[in-house]
Amino acid sequence: MTARFPGTWPTETLSCAFPQGFNRVVVHYDAKPPTCQDYGTIFLAESMRITLAEPATYTPFGSGCAGAAGVPALAASPGSLPWLGYPFSASLTNLGTNPLLNQPFLLLGDSKTAWSSFTLPLDLTFMGMTNCTLYASPLVTFPLLNSSGSATWTVPIPTSLTLLGTPLFTQAGVTTPATNPIGIVLTNACELKIGLK
Repeated sequence: MTARFPGTWPTETLSCAFPQGFNRVVVHYDAKPPTCQDYGTIFLAESMRITLAEPATYTPFGSGCAGAAGVPALAASPGSLPWLGYPFSASLTNLGTNPLLNQPFLLLGDSKTAWSSFTLPLDLTFMGMTNCTLYASPLVTFPLLNSSGSATWTVPIPTSLTLLGTPLFTQAGVTTPATNPIGIVLTNACELKIGLK
């Protein structure tokens, strides 16, 4: 980077990308400024602001189990990714069209490997839910509204940088009486990572 107005206390923006990550940054001169003879190899920045860029991702995994309207599916709504400070939406489909019998819900968790004393993924056949698998730790449950066989979950993502890169896991379900003894079937799961634009 060459400062546009070199000299005493210049201000400039240095943009860098480090796909492999980094743990320290040293900014130094390659050559002395043309308007100042007093310089050092390493200099002190009076003030510096670092903005970390992190891609937002939403990755489906696993498979759902069949209900009255086929296998329900969970995916990010078209064009939606979990960006810091923006609303994020996920869509559920193949729920069944009866809003009284087919009530959808979404599970949100912080792990895809463990929940309480259980190891994930957890085959739920022992509960009578044949071919159904729990993939995400169900820490929070959100009831959703069935609209002609589909539903949408929308959540505003706070601007807190502590959330950046945090992995979260979602899975959804829908009530389907008489499908199995529990009357619930589950979707695939999705892993999301909150990013910064």
